[in-house]
Amino acid sequence: MAYALLIVVAIAYLGGAVLVVAALAKVMATWSQGWRTRRAAEPVDQALHERAAAAMAAVAERANVAAPATDVVAILGAPTGAADHVVGDGGLAVTRFHAGHTATVVFAQVALTGLSCAAVQSLAAHDLLTAPTGVS
Repeated sequence: MAYALLIVVAIAYLGGAVLVVAALAKVMATWSQGWRTRRAAEPVDQALHERAAAAMAAVAERANVAAPATDVVAILGAPTGAADHVVGDGGLAVTRFHAGHTATVVFAQVALTGLSCAAVQSLAAHDLLTAPTGVS
């Protein structure tokens, strides 16, 4: 009788372990899918494009240089539409260079939604200075 009870307890213990592992696998799969979804490029509001361009234009005017093109992406490091190009690897802004094209300063969406106007202009100034058309 004691052996039968021990076998039942062992089976219940192993069954519980299998359920825990299955639940953990489901949680990890859901997290992984969510992470991939967040890393994908998503459309950015036109108002954010205008804010980025305005900040870059204001800084370029003070520096007395032509403002480089601006772009906004949801997450730096996410695909930009072209299969072989990603922009940056994190951060708030990056200057993108392509041979034969003008430099483009690319802002992360969070920089435009989470920073004050002065902070965005400071970020624009930093990237204007690093752009090939910038002040040296």
